[in-house]
Formats: sequence, structure tokens, C-alpha cells
Amino acid sequence: MIIPLLIYWFRMTQHQAQMTSLMILLPPIGLPGVLIYTKAQDGLPWLIILGAVVGFDMGSYFGATIATKTSGARLKRFYSLVLLIMAGIMVWKITI
Repeated sequence: MIIPLLIYWFRMTQHQAQMTSLMILLPPIGLPGVLIYTKAQDGLPWLIILGAVVGFDMGSYFGATIATKTSGARLKRFYSLVLLIMAGIMVWKITI
């Protein structure tokens, strides 16, 4: 939700909104939540976490590489299509 809000409320380009969204997700935001969960749980699934971290890092790197070489208009259309598909999946799962 943050990317569309950044585009329409703050008049950012698609590229600026995606970069801002990634910056928001950096460790200063996620770390406090992880610390609270660590205290509340009897351990964390470190192997799954490591796999997710590697996957997200690779996805972020390659996604950013592709996005920076794509026009803003095309990137916005693709992002909108992904949102519509995800919304359709969510509606479908609610009604089943």
C-alpha cells in the first residue's frame, strides 16, 4: 500500500516510491519487532530466516536492476497488474 500512497500523496515517480519503500524496510524499522518476537518465542527458525534473507536480497538486487532499466510508465503498469492479480486472489480465497 505504501508505494501507491507515495505516488499519489507525495507525487513521487514510480522509481522514487519503490526506492523509498525499500528504505523504510531497512533494519531500523524491522529490528525492534524482531527483538520483541525473539523475547516472546522459544527460538527462531534460523534456517528459514536465512533462506528468506538470501531470497529477499537476491530479489531486491535483481528487481532493482530491472526496475531502474524500465520506464516509469511501464513499471507503474506492471505494478498495478500485480496488485490487481493479488486483489483477485484475495477476493477469490474469501469467497471460497
